[in-house]
Amino acid sequence: MKTFLKSIVVGILTLEARLFLARFKPFVIAVTGTVGKTSAKDAIAAALAPFASVRKSEKSYNSEIGIPLTILGVCNAWSNPFQWAWILIKSLYIVIFNFQFSIFKYPSFLVVEVGTDRPGDIRAIARWLKPAMVVVTKLSLAPVHIENFSSVGELIAEKGALVSSLQKGGVLVLNGDDADVRAFRVLAPCDVKVISFGFNEGADVRAGEADSSVEMRGTVGAPPVYATLAALAVVQALGFDRARASRALSERALAPGRMRLLDGVNGARIIDDTYNSSPVAVAEALVALYEIKMEVTPSTGARGKRIAALGDMLELGSLSEAEHDKMVRDAVEKTDLVFLVGERARAAVAAAFASGFPTEKIRTFADSRACGEALAQELRAGDVALIKGSQGIRMERAVERALAPRASAKELLVRQEEEWKKR
Repeated sequence: MKTFLKSIVVGILTLEARLFLARFKPFVIAVTGTVGKTSAKDAIAAALAPFASVRKSEKSYNSEIGIPLTILGVCNAWSNPFQWAWILIKSLYIVIFNFQFSIFKYPSFLVVEVGTDRPGDIRAIARWLKPAMVVVTKLSLAPVHIENFSSVGELIAEKGALVSSLQKGGVLVLNGDDADVRAFRVLAPCDVKVISFGFNEGADVRAGEADSSVEMRGTVGAPPVYATLAALAVVQALGFDRARASRALSERALAPGRMRLLDGVNGARIIDDTYNSSPVAVAEALVALYEIKMEVTPSTGARGKRIAALGDMLELGSLSEAEHDKMVRDAVEKTDLVFLVGERARAAVAAAFASGFPTEKIRTFADSRACGEALAQELRAGDVALIKGSQGIRMERAVERALAPRASAKELLVRQEEEWKKR
């Protein structure tokens, strides 16, 4: 019954979203990939804000429900049937009323994140969304949701369906450093303009260019840079001033849970990357932690420790065992101490120990709260702790327990809404 009612709500929401697009005709920018979608979407919206009105997907509203909600400009009603009824009635009223009087002002740009949980998700959305621009961030060989697909190739092909749905004369923005992303060129209609971004030579928008200089405050690592470059590529494709967009990007507030630097207990620092997790994202985060120059604390003369607190990576299917084994070994090589949460990570540790792997650097925990309590006891001035895990592991709870006393979890961390707190 619940599934049946959901299908009705999704059908009505989709119909109303299509009516909104037909009536208001915004320039639709769709962002996809297996890594970095949400950060890129946020950066694109910030970069376009100085030039026109923009609406973006809230959080990661990237599904059959989330995308229509973004188009309609309403929030998720979760399990409240009365709120859903109000959303459906209100949206229909706006469309009908505006057809007659044209008084409702709709944003010029719509930046939507498009994801997939299972085969057919993106194809179904692409059939009616028909974006004017598609941005592809990065494709991973061990992506989230792979357990619902027969192969990585099938999942990547699902992402490619969005590229094939581009409008005539549209724009395709690609990560030029990713060979699989570059291959998406062949999926685009023949009259589409293609622009690339990245660190490597040949990219149309490259890190380090004078008019692409963005001050990256409160974050570390390559992922935030890629998000910024994607945003500047969009700005260039639309003919806007990149220098002005760069200033807007330098001033924007970073989203919670995405490589965000926070103050921890006892003068330590925390890299909060708890929004979600996947093998390539963990690897990039560990590199960022490893590349931080550790300082010597004057009072003790000791160098700060690199600590990785990592939760399970979910929805990896048959790749799970091998990828968790890689994660554990990579973390041990790049850090001084490793905290692990979840049965998959603990199984990888057991296998590593059996093969003669060193045990003194690894601690395991039943849940994220226990991990956070232990981490808070361990942290000292000069230490840097990376905290990351899949959404279902709720590693933000570990961050909350390791935050500096004056810090506000509600303002700084992901999943602080009441609906999440109940779970």
